[in-house]
Amino acid sequence: MAQEGQIEKLLRELGLTFGQDAKARDRELLTFDNPHSCEHCRDSVVEVGQEHTVIHCQCGWSGQGPVVSPKYRACGKCGMLHDNQVHREYSSTLQYGLKDAVVAARSGCLLYVFLLDSLGSPKHVLYMLEDDFSWNTIQSLFTMGKFHLSGTINSLDGVPANCYISWGISTASHSFTGGELRMWAMAGDGASKFIDSRPYESNVDSDASWDFARRCLDTCRERHGRCRERLTDGSDIRLRSIGEGLSSEQTDIANIPSRLLDVQAGAGSRIKVIKVDTLSGDEQAVLCSSGFAALSYCWGGPQSLTLTKSQSQHLYGGFSPSELPKTIQDAVRVVQKLGLRYLWVDALCIQQDSDQDKAAEISRMETYYGSATVTICAAASFSAEQGFLFRRKSHQFATGPLKLPLRNKNGTDEGHVYLLKEAKAPPEPITTRGWTMQESLLSRRILIYSERQLYWSCSTSISGCGGELVAMEDRVSGNIQSLVDNIYPIGASLQLPTANQWQQLVMDYTARHIGVPGDKLLAISALVAHLWNISKDRGEKPAYIAGLFVILAKSTSFLEQLRWNAIDPAKSRRASVYRAPSWSWAAIDGPIWNHLHNDRFDFNGDPIMPADRAVIRSYSVDLVHQKLPFGSVRDAHIIIEAKKRRLGECVNIPGLALMIRPGGPNDESWGIRLFPDTEEDAQTMRDIIEKKNNSGGDISLLLLHTSRGLYRSQGLVVSPTASGDMVRIGVFDLHEYALAESDRGSIFKTCVPTSVRLV
Repeated sequence: MAQEGQIEKLLRELGLTFGQDAKARDRELLTFDNPHSCEHCRDSVVEVGQEHTVIHCQCGWSGQGPVVSPKYRACGKCGMLHDNQVHREYSSTLQYGLKDAVVAARSGCLLYVFLLDSLGSPKHVLYMLEDDFSWNTIQSLFTMGKFHLSGTINSLDGVPANCYISWGISTASHSFTGGELRMWAMAGDGASKFIDSRPYESNVDSDASWDFARRCLDTCRERHGRCRERLTDGSDIRLRSIGEGLSSEQTDIANIPSRLLDVQAGAGSRIKVIKVDTLSGDEQAVLCSSGFAALSYCWGGPQSLTLTKSQSQHLYGGFSPSELPKTIQDAVRVVQKLGLRYLWVDALCIQQDSDQDKAAEISRMETYYGSATVTICAAASFSAEQGFLFRRKSHQFATGPLKLPLRNKNGTDEGHVYLLKEAKAPPEPITTRGWTMQESLLSRRILIYSERQLYWSCSTSISGCGGELVAMEDRVSGNIQSLVDNIYPIGASLQLPTANQWQQLVMDYTARHIGVPGDKLLAISALVAHLWNISKDRGEKPAYIAGLFVILAKSTSFLEQLRWNAIDPAKSRRASVYRAPSWSWAAIDGPIWNHLHNDRFDFNGDPIMPADRAVIRSYSVDLVHQKLPFGSVRDAHIIIEAKKRRLGECVNIPGLALMIRPGGPNDESWGIRLFPDTEEDAQTMRDIIEKKNNSGGDISLLLLHTSRGLYRSQGLVVSPTASGDMVRIGVFDLHEYALAESDRGSIFKTCVPTSVRLV
């Protein structure tokens, strides 16, 4: 087997320096209008060939079968129709091996720069070879072999597909594969017959973008049964059975917002806010059949025009769209281009100076976004004043585009392919804001105006106006896949257990910013209402307790929900004004890790149940608004019966180191690991460990459970208040593997469960 030192010596002899070559890395911005192509790579032809796949019919016959239509081939025995699939192969043997590739890279060939960079260090090369080759074979590959490209894909005959192409080094007798690139094609080019990935459409106001938006919406309304309403387990089964050939979509009048913005084109180009209950029966019928759009956007500060008592007459009477902030103006234009008439915008359809109206309307947010015909997501805009129909900047790829000729195996030129690797997209401004998370998740269909281009996402499919996926690709069941990170309908994750859905939602939400800190619970309340209904239908007996989503049908759920931890205490802050109890993640600002219970098994495969489990005796929540049961709270507490040990008594236990944040949540260090909620809490714990706090009696470890047999205990770190209650300041994780078996479990062994009031 080859050694790392041998490989390093060989690669250095071939000219690789493992350093930064200034000329090779002085890379200009490459685009599809300005791709890389040079004397070293422009003649490296990618060859494509295809043949029909073999049919394996249920009657037992196998073969290619006759083509009976562009879509189908028939079984040669029973005549059953099968998809007319072809197997495509792409291949290219490049001009150079390693030694010549070094020369080409140093002269500026970005294809060979990428290939050599991808080889990486000698250690990485050894890893890629995976002990599959003898030293003599490795020498032969690296001194005599040439770089090659290869890729395969199955697709319907005549239908282009997106495709990876792998690179590697090969000789006549051996080869290895090192990595992958994507292949894209230009619209209208010969290669577009085979490859459907396209350049991004940076102009979201172009004819191509408008056609894309209308096509996606029309296709979804006509064919996607699962997108007809908000998905539950029951409705999902029912809607899947409907299939295509749907009747015209109708929205129940009870699910339409109280107010809408009427943006009908014409009529002197004036628009107005209308009250739905004042429309005539015929007008309401038209509204129910045509539907309405909803806008999801960042306010970014106070808006110039909102619905207030003083502005209501003006807004109801009609006004010019030019009075609106630019983002809402753009949304009006999108609605008109889609052929719709009505738009729901929170700033104009909720009376902003009425707490009563706010409470009533916010309680229906789940219904509004879930019933909207389409949600317009202004993802790229930081504020209402910015707009979102502006032209996007040219997108920079991590690699490429690298332009190579494509040729059919029969010798026909098929245009060019563009090899590339995408760079990770920066977070969209809208995904940094708290309120906007539930707006996309609760929607059925979303047009996403991202920083790259326009995307489509619905409960059934995803697509982009350009990019990797331009066809409306069906989602994999239970996969929350989105072409824009953190923007997708929650129906896409319906197949996941409720606890998994909640875990992901809270971790995403707490990483976002809330403009009004007191809205921490309110801004996710509509999403909680949706998930609560899902959980209830599943018979899980859900309870929502000041931010904790507890499944009462699962005995450990409440304790699990208490075990969240701050990802980085240095970046976490406790709210300056009360908005949640200390044991709720909503009490702090900053991202959190939300734990899921991981059932462990002993060596016989039997589940290990928690021992010494704490018991929640009671809990109480005082809501700000009774109409918002999942919204803001004035006060909350729980009464918990659990074992308690002073932290100061745990400082010098032999074999059990006391550590503050030794690693991430999956760190398996032995000892007592403390995870403080904030930096202030970390300092409090540090003072006790360093004996700066002489008594250490103020801080305690409150045991939630111990896993029998594994000697792992988990719980809360708590501190007393002046009134005698306790507040949470962190969590702990105790691993006793390092102790002798006779000493394990000793920390809480003599402790007697006591009743604690946590606030």
